[in-house]
Amino acid sequence: MDRAIRILDDLRDRGFGIAVDDFGTGYSSLNYLTRLPISTLKIDQSFVRKATLSDTDAAVVKVIISLSQTLQYNTVAEGVESIDQLNFLTANGCDIGQGFVFSRPLSGPDFLGWARRWENVRQQSEQPDSDRVAHLIRPAVTR
Repeated sequence: MDRAIRILDDLRDRGFGIAVDDFGTGYSSLNYLTRLPISTLKIDQSFVRKATLSDTDAAVVKVIISLSQTLQYNTVAEGVESIDQLNFLTANGCDIGQGFVFSRPLSGPDFLGWARRWENVRQQSEQPDSDRVAHLIRPAVTR
């Protein structure tokens, strides 16, 4: 563990961020949060998928977001597939979402086109709220 911490500290000092993937499942441990130079927690998609359907999963997602905010980490939600999930995550302070609600996997050239459209959407909304973003994402993704 000491060697891993030294390596991760060196990477952080070089400008890299360290993320704990699939937080809340498998081997993710609260011990990591206090010992490793972490910058981001990624909420496992199994919780995100059910967050708008199950009070228990919603509570888990809210707790992970709150923990992440308290520790001053970024929070990424994996597997965001619906506008309802996006709105729930936004309302609860999640920083970043990744998933099919934004786009299916893309080739390099297709990604560049998607990114340009997304930048246009972002510029059209000076201070986006979740409803505004939700309405803007759909046309940007489906073009």
